[in-house]
Amino acid sequence: MPLQQKFIDAHFRQESDTPTAPEAVETPLLTQAVPAEWVNGKCVEHAPEPGWDYRLDGLVCAGIVPFAADEASAQIRQWQRGHGLRQAFVAHVDLLDPDIEKALDCYVGIERITGVRQLMSWDQAQQARRPASLNLLADPSWRKRLELLKRHDFRCGIEVLADQLPDMLAVVRQYPGIGFTIEPMGWPLNGDAEHYARWKRGLADLADCDNVRVDVSALERVFGVRWSFELAATWITAAIDTIGVSRCMFASHMTAYEAASGLAPMLARYGRLMQQYSESEADSLFYRVADLWYRPV
Repeated sequence: MPLQQKFIDAHFRQESDTPTAPEAVETPLLTQAVPAEWVNGKCVEHAPEPGWDYRLDGLVCAGIVPFAADEASAQIRQWQRGHGLRQAFVAHVDLLDPDIEKALDCYVGIERITGVRQLMSWDQAQQARRPASLNLLADPSWRKRLELLKRHDFRCGIEVLADQLPDMLAVVRQYPGIGFTIEPMGWPLNGDAEHYARWKRGLADLADCDNVRVDVSALERVFGVRWSFELAATWITAAIDTIGVSRCMFASHMTAYEAASGLAPMLARYGRLMQQYSESEADSLFYRVADLWYRPV
């Protein structure tokens, strides 16, 4: 690892990124046969190696952006003033919204909006997370709306659950001209060997598609609020090695308030993972992939 590693946070949350505050999806992974001291970060962590340092270079801010041009521009200017870093914005959208074309036309005129994002497990009508009850990826109407993104150079973030990876593959192949970001690394939902094999096979299929990137983020929702390095390391390294270091990027999934105290410990865990990778590979994961993919300015 270099003495100072530049970092672009590929998923930094605005304070309110959904219309309500949905409860986190239950993660059966934490109830499987893993050592109790690993669950929810109770295991004592190794200290980071002396001399490691990180310089936050940019933020990719995900959240709800108004699609009235003046309101959107004002919100983005306010957000920029609060952080003083290079930034790109990913606007939450619902492609089935009747006003989606109006929203996209607004966003394309704002330089810093370089992506849009659809939550697969978010039921807009019920205002709740329903990971087992809907799958927009398999909805012909939703798939047809992806045609709208071909007019614009937006990255399309998809918060996709592990069991949805085969449907995600079909969408990615149908639209090779759209860049898709898989979040958060295909969201593992179960820790047994069979599920792990299916999850990894789903990522391997996606690895054959050049228009895919994977962000390693929201680990507190996959592995627990104080996620343990030992519990998560196998899954994270499998995702990176399967998709490739040149197409994966680290992210915090934090708000500004959370990052004030939680960013350094998270980066230390990511840094531990990098002991098996070269300096150039670490730079790709921490910085270069997000820089090229989202183009913060």
